[in-house]
Amino acid sequence: MNICNRNCCEYKINSSYIKWLIEVLGPVILGSKPSEILNISSKDKDKDSKLNDINSFFSNCYKLSYYIINISDGGIRIIFINRSSLSNVLDNKKCLNFLKFIGYPSDYNLDSYIELLIDKLHTKDFPHEIGIFLGYPLKDVVGFMGYGN
Repeated sequence: MNICNRNCCEYKINSSYIKWLIEVLGPVILGSKPSEILNISSKDKDKDSKLNDINSFFSNCYKLSYYIINISDGGIRIIFINRSSLSNVLDNKKCLNFLKFIGYPSDYNLDSYIELLIDKLHTKDFPHEIGIFLGYPLKDVVGFMGYGN
C-alpha cells in the first residue's frame, strides 16, 4: 500500500497495528486534521514492535512528521503531524495570539511551536493547548483550559 503516492511507504502492511494506525491517522494523512497523538503504555508487551513498525512504515513519508516522546513512567507518546494542515490552523490570528498569551514565542515559527509543544509533552503537566494542534476549535480549547472570553 502506498499512502503517499511517492513510494515512501512501501512497507508491507502485515501488521494489524499498522492497519489500525492508518485508519486512525487517515484524517491527518489527508490533511483534514493537523495532528494526532497516541500513547503506548510502558506495560504494553508489544511496545518495541509497534515502534519498529511505525519507524519502518512512516520514516520516509512526506505527508507526516512524527515525534517520539519518552515519558517518565516508561511509556511513549507519539505525535503525528501534517505540517501543511497544522500551518493552516496556526495561521489563524486568534489561535496564534492565544498561544503567545500562554508562553509560545512572539515570533511565530512552525518548528519552534512544535518544539515547545514537544518539550511540554515531556513534563508531567499535560499541555492542554495541544487541542489547538489537534484541530479542536479555539473556543473549546480555551473553555476547557478555564479561560473566559
